Amino acid sequence: MGRYPDEACELVTSTKAVAGCVVMPYPCTARHGSRTVRRSKLSEELGGRLATRLELLPQHRTACFKHVVSHLSLSSSTMEKSSNSPCEGSVTDMDDIDTLDSFSVVTASSTDVAPEEDSQRNSVLQKDAEFWLDDGTVVIVANDTVAFRVYKGALANVSPAFRDLTAIADASKEQEMMDGIPVVHVDDAPESLRRFLRFVVLPRFDTIHPLVTFRLSYASLAAVGRIGRKYQVESAVRPVASRLLRFLTPSAVTWIDDTRSWVDRWQWWKKHNAIVMEAEDAIDAVNLLQLLEEPAGLPFALYLCCLCTPVQLRNGSQREDGTVARLSDEDYERCVRGSLLLAQAGRSTFQFAICRMKQEKCRMKLCKVVLEQMSRVHASDLLGSESYPLSDVFIRLDLRNPVPSAYGKVSGQLCAGCKEELCNWSVVAARDIFAELSETFGLQSTKTTAAEDEESADDET
Repeated sequence: MGRYPDEACELVTSTKAVAGCVVMPYPCTARHGSRTVRRSKLSEELGGRLATRLELLPQHRTACFKHVVSHLSLSSSTMEKSSNSPCEGSVTDMDDIDTLDSFSVVTASSTDVAPEEDSQRNSVLQKDAEFWLDDGTVVIVANDTVAFRVYKGALANVSPAFRDLTAIADASKEQEMMDGIPVVHVDDAPESLRRFLRFVVLPRFDTIHPLVTFRLSYASLAAVGRIGRKYQVESAVRPVASRLLRFLTPSAVTWIDDTRSWVDRWQWWKKHNAIVMEAEDAIDAVNLLQLLEEPAGLPFALYLCCLCTPVQLRNGSQREDGTVARLSDEDYERCVRGSLLLAQAGRSTFQFAICRMKQEKCRMKLCKVVLEQMSRVHASDLLGSESYPLSDVFIRLDLRNPVPSAYGKVSGQLCAGCKEELCNWSVVAARDIFAELSETFGLQSTKTTAAEDEESADDET
């Protein structure tokens, strides 16, 4: 591209818009005299179609147009003859284009270009069963596969991005139409857009009830959060971020002091927060938290990732639209390193509890001997093949599944007071590990004071 003026090239490649030239992510057809150039999807670098004529300084207009066409990879193989033109021809060389006087950009559905193609494309599109409103004022086509007919005003009211898209569509003289309604193309997955529209278009009277009574799937939260961030719908992003943070930032008092096994605790926590989510969803949640700029939820989300199988952690989790959510290399490394540290910490909680025993309520002299025996058996087991699931790192000794073999073998010989004290010390150790989660995963510390934990626990209750 060295033969074109540097100023013109820089305008196109760096700003993606040139005085009066609007770049939008839709298919286009460019006409030059009697010759027609088509392209269903333009290059990602420029990301769109030209919605108005190029208006540059006279000495730069031709050069800049050639540069744009080159960026869109409009080679001779993609330049077709117009079937409706009386003077058929084709552009086979960039240097053939020596003027912009007759150049204009129109949508692919322009009736004077290829009306039969517009009809064929619309016939292929699937009208969404849930969001094809008979009195809708705009058609949103997602991924060139599913069409949603909704109210333009409802979208514009919550999203400045959608407001701009529909405004530009209305201003176009040759706008693509479907059933007489203007069409706007987006590259979002139809499943995600559908979940987003449920909150924008449909009345949600059930949200009037307290938050805990309105259950949401993680997939719904993720879809609304991503679409909301993309189209600047802050009224959607804020509640999604708040709901996720409430779930992914449990206080130590609430999470560690709970007297449930891991399975029961996990089910209770999801019900308590009215969220349907599985541990493997945390892989996508890590990416979503970073997109929404909410790092406070990352430590617990990364911990949940560590509960996935190694294959799941490496390959990622599949979303409902078929795409796969994967951790970045940095986050994957955090999980691998964090898993090792958590496993080591989990094995040490038993020994920590034994060493902290004061036996102030002990009524049997035998308990001290039993604790010494328990310590030896535990050390022997650690040298062997015994390992503990990471889901039990924050669970007190007697609620783990399975319980440590040393505890199971000899804890029956302890008095009730010593057994309870031993389990309580394991909870203290779990609190210390929980407080260090940020450091475990190499994140900035998010430690809270005991008073803050208790206040948070009161809010959660």
